[in-house]
Amino acid sequence: MAIVLLGVAVSVIIAALRTTIVVSQTSDEQAKVEAALTAAADRLTTTDYITCPDDTSDYHSEVGAAASVVGWPAEQIEIIEIQFWDPAFGQGGADVVSADGDWVADNTLVGAGCDDSAVFTTSRTLQRITIQATSPDGSLVRTLEVVKANICADAESTSCRSTT
Repeated sequence: MAIVLLGVAVSVIIAALRTTIVVSQTSDEQAKVEAALTAAADRLTTTDYITCPDDTSDYHSEVGAAASVVGWPAEQIEIIEIQFWDPAFGQGGADVVSADGDWVADNTLVGAGCDDSAVFTTSRTLQRITIQATSPDGSLVRTLEVVKANICADAESTSCRSTT
């Protein structure tokens, strides 16, 4: 009888230890995903503002490089979407709220030459960059949105402050 009781107690202890190990590993992966996202957001903060970012822009390389913080390959962190603020979106409607603007996929700066010399004092330079981090085993996927801007104090200014 004592051997049976001892066997049951040992089985319960082993199951509890296994559960503790699995929970610890999951917690570690969650912490790595969050650290990678935070590092990617920090890298975006220090990266120069790009008027018309595309798939080959420095934004992508900087975000991918953040994976090294947790020892992952660069492919584990990526930009999944870049949207641009269009303050004119919805104008012309009777509803005042519909003229408040919205995030759009197409950059309204394209008509302005879409180069780094475009200087605006409005919110037209806002970019919402969505970053996604995936753990190497694919079990955890998290996203983070970062808003980046290049708003000048006045239209005559030649030096703008990039903000994130």
